[in-house]
Order: sequence, then C-alpha cells, then structure tokens
Amino acid sequence: MKKEKGVYYSIEEGLKNSEDVTVLILEKQGLERLPKEFEQFVNLRELDLEYNKLTEVPEELKNLKNLVLLEFGGNQISEIPDWFCDLNIEILGFKENNIERLPERFGKMNLKKLILSRNRLVKLPDSFVELKIFYLNLSNNLLTKLPDNFGSIESFEINLNNNKLTSLPYSFKDYNGGGLHLNNNCFDSFPDILCEVKNLCFLSIQNTKIKEIPDELINCKDLTVLKLGGNELINLPNFIGDFKWLEELDLEDNQLTSLPETLKNLERLTFIDIGGNNMKLEQLNDIIDNWFSDKVDVWCN
Repeated sequence: MKKEKGVYYSIEEGLKNSEDVTVLILEKQGLERLPKEFEQFVNLRELDLEYNKLTEVPEELKNLKNLVLLEFGGNQISEIPDWFCDLNIEILGFKENNIERLPERFGKMNLKKLILSRNRLVKLPDSFVELKIFYLNLSNNLLTKLPDNFGSIESFEINLNNNKLTSLPYSFKDYNGGGLHLNNNCFDSFPDILCEVKNLCFLSIQNTKIKEIPDELINCKDLTVLKLGGNELINLPNFIGDFKWLEELDLEDNQLTSLPETLKNLERLTFIDIGGNNMKLEQLNDIIDNWFSDKVDVWCN
C-alpha cells in the first residue's frame, strides 16, 4: 500500500523500490523480527514499529544512518543494546515495553524527544544528563532515585509522574527548563530544591503527601500552571496571589478550610479547581460569586 511518495505500509511493498522508502509505517502487523533485507532501506528516515511482538531491538537497524524518528511503543523489548547509541535518531518512542536498564552511553545520543513511559526502569545511567532534549517522558517506571547530576539536564519539559521518588537531587537548582510533572511519587514533603528553579512555568506535583508549601516557592515567579491536587494541604500561603503570570491553579482534594484572599490578585487566572476540600458551602459560593471575574472557570465539585 502506497499513499504518497516515500511512504510505505508494508516491508514487501517497500522492498520493491527500497531506495525510495523514507517513511515506513508497520504498526500492529504482528512482527516478531525484521528480515535481513530491511537493511536495504538506506534512505529510511521515519519508522513506526508500534504494537508488534518484538522482544529485542532488531540489528537490521544498525546501519540505517538516515533514521531520525523511531517508534517502538507497545512491544516486549527489555533491553536497548549499546550499538543503538550510535544511531542519529532525534525522536524516540519506547513506551509500554519492559525496559529495565539503558546502555551507559545512552546520554551521547542526539535525541530531541524521548518517551520511555510505562517500562521497568529502576535507575538511569550517569550519562543520561548529557542529553540535550526538548521533551522527556519517564513516567510510569520504578525510579526511586535520580542520578545526582540529573537536574543539570537540558530539557524544556520532564515528565516523572508515577515513579517511586522520595526526593530530588540538589542538582535541580541548575535545572533551566520550563515544565516538571511529578505526580504520584512518594514525596512526604515539598521538594525544597524546586524553589530554586527560577525559569519554571509549569509545575504539577499531585497525589503525594505534601502538607505545606514552602515560602521559598515565591522565587518561581514565572509559574503559569501550578497543580497541587490530591495532597494533604491544610492551608495555602498568601504569596500564591503574587504569581502574576498564573493562569491555572489546581487545589482539588486537599484539606483546605479556606483560601487566601490574595488569590483575587491573579489577573491572568482562567481556571481554578478547589473541589474536594473542607470548605463550607457558603465559602465556596462566595468564592465563585465574588472573587473572580466571569473569565475564570471555577471548579468546586
């Protein structure tokens, strides 16, 4: 099946004109391995192998030097071989596999986007911090600790949701990215080192056991989204109203009995969720009716 120049949907069809193939979409074809002839796709740039039955990274990819996008999601791969680090891939998807470890040289790759969610990673190699990557997704793994130098990684957005982290390394003071997803980890308290991440604009740290927000969080003046739902917060500090760029604030399912009136100062706010707390009905009605303009979507269910 051929829809447009260079794009093929089967190995057999592609091999009829192998040098013409630049995109090969092979998802959900029950593949357990790739044929030796696969090496003929010397001009291949994008390869989708999602949701097949692969148990290892095929060696037939070893010499495909033009490959920049590779999707392996939904297979049964448990290990990434060392030779894989020599490929020129920029966008790599390995979600929903059984990967337990990464090669020591993994950080040497030229990745711009990496998705390793829903695997079995327990630790990361020290070289990982050398990646210069726009988007990094490590959610739904078994990480209990990050490398000491992890905070120095050059990545605009990092997703660490659904791991087993209890703390963050001190190196996060050097994190220069804009977004952190830390939901469903094992934090007993707010990771103080986050208060030193000056360029942070998106922070989600939900469904943990955080009981209070440190005053130093005011240092993160560029926050536009702050998600604190599903924690054990009893009160909210007044300085939250000083986040002049804040557009979205999620406070649902905490133990708040009131909110600071400084929230009225959030002129750019468009959404706030205060449901599932311990506030009385008359308090909620007052907040909904009098605190915010009609431009703010207030959830309190």
